[in-house]
Amino acid sequence: MNIDLSTHMPNITGIIHIGAHTGEEFQFYKDHGLKNLIMIEPDPSSYSILQKYVEDTIALDGYQFETLALVASAAGPEHGTY
Repeated sequence: MNIDLSTHMPNITGIIHIGAHTGEEFQFYKDHGLKNLIMIEPDPSSYSILQKYVEDTIALDGYQFETLALVASAAGPEHGTY
């Protein structure tokens, strides 16, 4: 991504990324000093790659990481992924 966050969103301090897949944008967020990250991914196989990538990319120094979750519009019965 070639976006200047200081111009477009100067007061941004974090991201809630729904559908984080394997974390392709994580380095971009890190490069822009965003430490408040919630990266949600419902697919277990993508999540395991995301989790390893995040752990391998940075030391645990105040970053909010990822969660394996499915976000829905209403509460109800549990659903499997894909």
